[in-house]
This record gives sequence, C-alpha cells and structure tokens, in this order.
Amino acid sequence: MKLLGSLFAIVSVAPYITTILRGHTRPVRVTWGLWSLILWVGFAAQWQLESWDTLAFVLIDALQVTFIFALSLWYGAPGWSRIDTLCLVISLLAIITWRLTANPAYALYLMIMADLVAAVPTFVHAYTSPHEENGIPFLLFSLGGIFTFMSNVRWDFHSIMFPLYLTLLNLCIGSLILVRKWIPATDAS
Repeated sequence: MKLLGSLFAIVSVAPYITTILRGHTRPVRVTWGLWSLILWVGFAAQWQLESWDTLAFVLIDALQVTFIFALSLWYGAPGWSRIDTLCLVISLLAIITWRLTANPAYALYLMIMADLVAAVPTFVHAYTSPHEENGIPFLLFSLGGIFTFMSNVRWDFHSIMFPLYLTLLNLCIGSLILVRKWIPATDAS
C-alpha cells in the first residue's frame, strides 16, 4: 500500500506539468513558492520526529512542488495581489516562529497554518479562473495520501498530521477546480 501511495503521488504531477507546459494551467507563484519552502521544512520536521511511514510521501511532494514552483516562474499566473503579500507575510512569520522554537512538533502545527494560508491564493485562483487550473493532479495526490495512510504502521498524531493535512488540502483544491469547471459562477447583476 505504501508503494501504491508513493506511486500515486509521483504520477499525480505528470498531468499538471503537461498542462503547464501546454499553457492550460497557470500556477500561482506565491503559493507554489511557499509550499516548496514549507514542504522542505515539513520534511525536516517529519525526519526529526522519526515519522518514517510517511516520510517518502512528504519527500515526493516537496520535490514535485519545488519543480512546479520553478515552472511557475515562467508559466505562472501573472501579477501579484494584496492577498499574495498577506499570505506570504503570514506564512513566513509562521516559519520564523517555528525556527525560533526549534521544536519539530511546533513546526508541524505552524507549518500547517503557514501552508493553509499559502494555499489561499490558489483557492482564489481556482475559484475565479478554474480554466487555468487542473484538478485531476490534486485528486490523484489525495488518492496517494489515502494509500499512504492505509499502509501506516505508526498512528500517533504527529506522524499522520501533516500527510493527512496534505491529503485533505489537495482533495479540497482538486474538488473546487472540478466543481467550478462544471458549474460556472453566475453573474449576480
């Protein structure tokens, strides 16, 4: 099951990268940049907490997100908004707070907060421009997370908290994109 979870996590990025390179998907730079930083911090925290059952899942995500961030520098959604700035500041404050505490458990709590705030611009983008996003990779990654949990041997809170959060976040983003593509927003005027 663990191998299947990692396989889904690896495969999930291929359609996203393909649609980026074809110009159909425009990742939000601030989200992917912060997610990259946060995932590497999360990987370090999971390592320090010896969460070996879920470490490969977090590592795969960190590598993929870092690659997508690099692509977003050339192919990403243009512009920078106030919400991007606010999310960047809040996420960086959470990371700095974690570094000051030097506690891997606090790192996970603050990382999840920072990661969720970093996701806001992508949620906004998925809602306002669903045609510039691809929901399938997010849902495939969630499926990989589910298989990872099914194979988990260690079920303590700190071992499963971050991968569970990543699974649920990706499920929410992917679902939002697909629903918004199927049910376009109605004009209130």
